[in-house]
Amino acid sequence: MLRTWPFEEADLLVSLFTREQGVVKGVARHAMRSRKRFGGALEPMTHVRATYAEKPKQDLVRLDSFEILWSPMSEPVDYARVTALQFVAEVLGEALPERAVEDDVGARGGG
Repeated sequence: MLRTWPFEEADLLVSLFTREQGVVKGVARHAMRSRKRFGGALEPMTHVRATYAEKPKQDLVRLDSFEILWSPMSEPVDYARVTALQFVAEVLGEALPERAVEDDVGARGGG
């Protein structure tokens, strides 16, 4: 999860970084109205498994559900760490084109 923006009345526009499709933007319907549906999965830099539906000729996907794999909120939070996570999210969101596969960016471990 890179970041979220208010979208329409109760929805959130969500920017995700995926290995398979690069940066993907979608709509989380009613996310501002009910926190139960998505929970902490919409926090920036949360590693999630997202379920979404794509429609032909539409730029935004419909986000259906998230499974949290890792959350930055699961460890002690301090200013330096939060600032670093926000910086990484902003760089990824701005530097990578939408729907461009960038598997090396998301790779873990040494080569």
